[in-house]
This record gives sequence, structure tokens and C-alpha cells, in this order.
Amino acid sequence: MNEAFMIKIEWRLLTEKDSLWVQVIRGKYLRKTEAGWVPRVTGRLSNLWRGVIRVLHYIPEGSMWNINSGMQTLFWTDRWLQDGPPLAIFAINLPEAARGITVAEMVMNGSWNEAFARVFLPEDIVEQLLLHPIPQGIETDGLFGGSPLQDALR
Repeated sequence: MNEAFMIKIEWRLLTEKDSLWVQVIRGKYLRKTEAGWVPRVTGRLSNLWRGVIRVLHYIPEGSMWNINSGMQTLFWTDRWLQDGPPLAIFAINLPEAARGITVAEMVMNGSWNEAFARVFLPEDIVEQLLLHPIPQGIETDGLFGGSPLQDALR
């Protein structure tokens, strides 16, 4: 199957979360993990779904979250800070309950919750965080792609 078409389907799976078809596909074929959505292992897969699985790594490798309000982006598990991986890989002894914190929830009184970040992150990552603009928009967050992703979607 056409690789660009498969990537477009993957893009829609990531960006159209409230769409009924996405909810059905996620419920039937995917499971949420710390690393993101991963395919469930099932016996019989359609050619279309096999094609989508083959390109599932393209978008996470070439995209990040564009932070507006910060209310839809997970602080620890989504890629949003610079060009780096999710912050959870740097976290030291991060409690399970903290994994669901959004970027917006890490802002207190108009600035980053530096004390909380310093408990779990190395100094260089905290410094990157402090240089990142504070989310203030009212628009929803969204994915945007890097050049490999944009090339594949054309």
C-alpha cells in the first residue's frame, strides 16, 4: 500500500481523537502505553492495518506537540520540549500518579513549577524547561511535524 496514505491515516489517528472512527480503531487495534499508542497483537490483520502498523514510528519521530494552553499535552510522556524525547526518560523515581500531569498543570502563579521539576529531572533538562515559554493560549494543543514528517505527508 502507498506509504504516504498510511502516514496520513496515522496522522488522523493522532489528531482526530474525538472522531468516532478513531475511537473504534484505538479500542480495537491499539493500546496506550508510556511510550504512546502501540498496536495490539491480534491474529488476523487487514492489509490496510498492516500498512498503518508499518509506518507507526514515522510521526512520533518527526513531530512534537505545539503548546498553546498546555491542557492537552502530557508533561512527562508527550514530546513537547525542544527536539528532545519525552521527559519521562529523564525522570528519576517519578511516581505513577504524576505521569498524567499536563504541561498546564506544571505552571504555578505564571511560571514553571521549578521546585517540582528539580525533584525529578536532571539540571540541564530543568534549564531547558525554564527557557521554554509558559503556556498561555486558550487554543488547544496540536501536533506539528518536522521535515521528515512533512516530506512523507506530501
